[in-house]
Amino acid sequence: LTATYPERNDDPAAWRKRVAAEPDRLMRPERHEPLFAVFAERGYDWGDANAFDKPTQRRMAGDLTPAGHIDWFFTRGLSASAPATLPAVLPDGSPSADHEALVVTVRVK
Repeated sequence: LTATYPERNDDPAAWRKRVAAEPDRLMRPERHEPLFAVFAERGYDWGDANAFDKPTQRRMAGDLTPAGHIDWFFTRGLSASAPATLPAVLPDGSPSADHEALVVTVRVK
C-alpha cells in the first residue's frame, strides 16, 4: 500500500491531499495495488477473510495521519468467515504494536 503513494515520505502535504481525493484508497486498496490482481489471477481470495470496517494501522493519540487497512489474509482452497479487527493491546491497555490484530475462521472447502 505505501508503495502506491511515493510522495508519502517525500511530500507529506501532497500525500494528505491525494488521500483526501481518494478516501476509499486506504481502506479498500484493491483497485490501486497490483498485488491484489496477481493474487486473484492465482486463485486467491480476500473478500470473506478480512473485515473492512476498521483500519489495521494504529496511530498514536493526536496523530492525524490517515490509517489504512494494510494487513490482509488471503485464502485459496479454504472457506473464510467471521473476520474481525481487534485492538492489539497489552493487559495494561497500552498498544502492543502499531498494527491491530486480525482474526478469521477458516475451514477446508
